[in-house]
Amino acid sequence: AEALQELATADGDELILVDNDGTARAAVQADRIRVLSAAGERSPAHARNAGAAAARGEWILFVDADTRPSRDLLAAYFTQPIAPDVGALAGEIRSAPPSRGLVARYGSERAFLSQQAHLAHPYRPRAAAANLLVRREAFEQLGGFFEGVRAAEDTDFSWRLQEDGWRLELRPGAWVTHTYRSSLAELRRQWRGYAAGRAWLARRYEGFHPQPALARALRGTG
Repeated sequence: AEALQELATADGDELILVDNDGTARAAVQADRIRVLSAAGERSPAHARNAGAAAARGEWILFVDADTRPSRDLLAAYFTQPIAPDVGALAGEIRSAPPSRGLVARYGSERAFLSQQAHLAHPYRPRAAAANLLVRREAFEQLGGFFEGVRAAEDTDFSWRLQEDGWRLELRPGAWVTHTYRSSLAELRRQWRGYAAGRAWLARRYEGFHPQPALARALRGTG
C-alpha cells in the first residue's frame, strides 16, 4: 500500500489494491487507492483477475505485493510507441538490497525474477506478472490468468498470449524492486510451489521439459 501511494499517476489512471487475505484495508491511507476484496481463492491469479475486472483502462498493470514500483513506473512504460500487435510489456524486476540473512542474499544475487532472462527462456519467451503491463483486449481474449494452480500462472499467460498471435516485449526502463524471502522455510515453500507449477506446465505444453530443481537453483533460470 505504501508503495502504491508513492506512484506517480496521470488523469484517468486508477490504483486498485486487491486484498486476497483480508489484511490490506487497514494499511491503506490514501483515498486514491481503491481496495478490492478477492477472497474466492487464495492465489495471485484470482487476485489479478479480480483487479482486472474492476479496472476500466485500456492497459492493466500488474505488480505484486512483495515489489516496490519506481515512482515513474507508469510513464516509463509509454516512453516508446507500442505496436498494435504487442499484447503485454514486461517491466524489469530488480533485486532489492537484501536486508538480512544468507537466504535473502542468495535470491537477490541470483535475480530469479529477471524479465530479461525470462524472455530468453529456451522453450518460449515468458514474463513474470510481478511487473507486467497487459493490453485489455489481449487480457479479455485470453480470459485472464488460469486459476486453481499454485504457481506458473504468469508463464502460462505469457505462452497463451503468444499462441493467440500477440507479442511480448521487454521494457527495462519500467522497473520495480523485489524483496526475496528471508528465511529458509519461506524459500522452501516458494520452491515447492514453483516445482508444482513447472510440473503443471509440463503436462499442459507439449515439448516443455523443466530443468531439475538443482540446476535451476544454480543457474537462476527456469
